[in-house]
Amino acid sequence: MIVLDIAIGIVLIYFLYSLLSSIIAEIISSWIGMRARMLKQGIDNILNDKQIGSGQDTRKWLQDIFLVEDNNFRYTNAGKFYEEPSIKYLAKPGEQAWYSLRNRKPAYVSPETFVITVLNMFSNKGRGISEWDKVKFAIETNAMHLEPETLKMFQDLVKRSDDNFKNFVDLLLHHFADTMDRVNGWYKRKIGTIIFYIGLFLCTLLNVDTFQIINTLSNDKEKRLQMVKLAENVIDKKAEIDSFMSIEDSLEELNYKMKAHAMVKSAVIEANDILATGWEFKINVQEKRICISDDPICWRCITESQAKYVEDSIKLSKGKRGKINELKKKIKNNPLIVKDIKTILDSISILEDEIKQLTKSIQDTIGLSFIEYDTTYRKNHNFWIKGQAYPPINAKAKVIINAMLPWKSKFWGIVLTALALTLGAQFWFDLLKKLVSIRSSGVKPEESEEKKRQITQLKMEGEKVTSKDPVEIAISENRAYWESLPGILAINKSNKMGFIQIIAEEPESLKEIIRDEIYTNDSMYKVNIEILKGNKATFLSNQRGYVYLDNPDSRGSVAGVFYNKKTNKKCYLTCAHVVQRYEHGHFDYNNSVVKESDTETNIGNVTNLIRSSFIDAAVIDFDQHVLENKYGIGIITDMRDIEDITADQRANIAFKSNALDNPVSGRLEMTAFSCKFDNDRFMYNLMLIKHEREYSDGGDSGSLLYVHEKPNDINSKIISIGILIGSATYGNEKYTLGISLKEICNVLNIRHFNNQI
Repeated sequence: MIVLDIAIGIVLIYFLYSLLSSIIAEIISSWIGMRARMLKQGIDNILNDKQIGSGQDTRKWLQDIFLVEDNNFRYTNAGKFYEEPSIKYLAKPGEQAWYSLRNRKPAYVSPETFVITVLNMFSNKGRGISEWDKVKFAIETNAMHLEPETLKMFQDLVKRSDDNFKNFVDLLLHHFADTMDRVNGWYKRKIGTIIFYIGLFLCTLLNVDTFQIINTLSNDKEKRLQMVKLAENVIDKKAEIDSFMSIEDSLEELNYKMKAHAMVKSAVIEANDILATGWEFKINVQEKRICISDDPICWRCITESQAKYVEDSIKLSKGKRGKINELKKKIKNNPLIVKDIKTILDSISILEDEIKQLTKSIQDTIGLSFIEYDTTYRKNHNFWIKGQAYPPINAKAKVIINAMLPWKSKFWGIVLTALALTLGAQFWFDLLKKLVSIRSSGVKPEESEEKKRQITQLKMEGEKVTSKDPVEIAISENRAYWESLPGILAINKSNKMGFIQIIAEEPESLKEIIRDEIYTNDSMYKVNIEILKGNKATFLSNQRGYVYLDNPDSRGSVAGVFYNKKTNKKCYLTCAHVVQRYEHGHFDYNNSVVKESDTETNIGNVTNLIRSSFIDAAVIDFDQHVLENKYGIGIITDMRDIEDITADQRANIAFKSNALDNPVSGRLEMTAFSCKFDNDRFMYNLMLIKHEREYSDGGDSGSLLYVHEKPNDINSKIISIGILIGSATYGNEKYTLGISLKEICNVLNIRHFNNQI
């Protein structure tokens, strides 16, 4: 029974300190938003390629350790995920905005909410007549500009789904759940480390030494019984304790955690009183001086009247202590009846309260703390006070440090206690309940049914046809088959009502395979098909690694000066194929220098480059505006969507490259054109422009496409709408191809530049 009682006492101490450390750790976690930060890292791993800090990138390495958000995070796909309304408004701002991430990002996102949000992001970028068609198209063409490893992960999910939307949703749910399991593991390791250090600090401060506690309980029966009784009282509060241990990281529960902390702290103090834990500091007699002055400016002095009050109070308290000693001797030396003993004890209690009040009054008057004030004397206008006092803080710290040397048992006893706390309050509470029972004989928020219903409804309707446009339906139903045919270059929705335009290298060979009209929706609608002859579109420069401006043949141009929000620098914009060295799509070129002409004068560094099915653009940061004087590179101050320009402006689209002395004008034929390029890469959402000149040529890549606010006035304000990337031949016509400047700015995180920046 003695061994069992000792075990109960030890486990109770472990439980109380573990729970206290856990609550403090949870409060710290709330303050720094650690759950939200961990969740952010998990979602970052799903939607972005993993960037691991290394010894060469100390800043990134430290950010990973301390969960600091990189400034560029908001420009990534994961950052854009957090800007979606379904996620953005999950975070609750609260009243204390200094919480860092706590007032900007949620601490928990349900699997259903994550999947619905990601599918919406894909769907908004996709094409098709159902959600599944749009999602597949967005992944197939990388419309969201995912980084290579992330793109491959989503492509693998599509392959494993067997072309079934329900399977794809389930796979995405499982992938998110697996990632969240790892996130929970990260959080537990982080919080466990915090609990250890908090526990080590508390155990050191309060001298919670496992070896000392065992020794005390082994030799003192009364203390063993008191600890057992305290353990039984703690178990009686099981409901409250369980609620403390299941608290989640939300701002509303911060006050609740504070109350839990106060309750557990009181139990810890009671246990400490029973076991007499804590450090024993030697009480010694000390003398302290304070000057006497009636000068009101001297805030460290006391007046003559205050000095007199202190002298009288010390004499009075000494007299009361003398009376207490006399009363105690009377009880000890004389046989008294119970009634008399009670009367004397009451008198002692009253005298002790009066001494406490006098001591506090003296301390408030002179600002010096003593356990007992013994005597006073005066010398040269100085008032000296002598009394018993604890050593100063530095002396206390020295005592603790000397006791905590690694070769002493005290150090290992306290470290053992701190290590035990990392097992968690739940572990020790369950063990405590079992031990007391033998002697006598963390939840996630509930998933709402509404969210589960939404994901079920999404699965049911994901492959349901929602478009009523017969041309879109016909393209969706036949696109895969048509694109598999040899020589197919493009499949577009024609400007003619009810027509599909198919462009091929040898149209005659396809006319027997592809009918000139088809029916959709069970023969309700007829769609006409016209097959046109064309050549593969070409990018206007195959040069890699340089922007040659003096010799523009088959080289590239610069659209203008922009502002790079990612690096907070001025930058040039050109085509990705002009400066890139590799064919794959999304990557950053840190410190990749772009040079000018054969002189190889540095223009700047390529800081972002994307070449996908929708974007062909690169950003070149510079510190000095080196091109303006030579080539008249313009300041971009006004941009508009293609849809926002008038019919007259569409008929007067111009560009001027480094290969031209004067601008070339043309007309916009189509705004959602798609085609296959000479490297068998399909590109979508292109502008198809017929210029006065036969076609654009080498050196035009990256040129700014613009219109004048007043189409017939070349001196009117310029409105930027896109950049030129290539050329194509269809039938007997040669065309220029461009992409939207608004889309480029959104993807590359740049904006128009003005001189006020």
